[in-house]
Amino acid sequence: MPMSYYAHFDPNQRKFINIAEAVALAAVPFSCPCALQGRSFIHFVDNTFALSIFVHGYASRPDCAALVNPYYLKLASLNSQPYFEWVPSKANLSDLPSRESRSPKSLIDFMDIVPDAVRVEFVYPPLFYGHHNLVELASTFGLV
Repeated sequence: MPMSYYAHFDPNQRKFINIAEAVALAAVPFSCPCALQGRSFIHFVDNTFALSIFVHGYASRPDCAALVNPYYLKLASLNSQPYFEWVPSKANLSDLPSRESRSPKSLIDFMDIVPDAVRVEFVYPPLFYGHHNLVELASTFGLV
């Protein structure tokens, strides 16, 4: 994540891995909306923190809630329904490119593993904090 994006999260965090995992999960409907339009889909997650806040659709930490809310509004605008499943990191195919010790030598090799994979541009999800206007946010997704 670019350092400017980290500025939106609690600076007292000693590790940002949980929030980085949550950002990656929240980015899915923003990065590939056409693939999710009108569909149910399985989202494999290997981080229990990210899994919990998205399964529950709620986070007590404002910075995490700011990710969960836009995620579900975007899915509602796509008429899409997620199903979450925890998987161990070693079994998570999407984890391969981020793990030097287990990953193929290059992205091209990775794409050869999944020949029908479509490359998508990673889009950072917008952040929505409780002090923002929810109706205004929903209207940006075409829900109001």
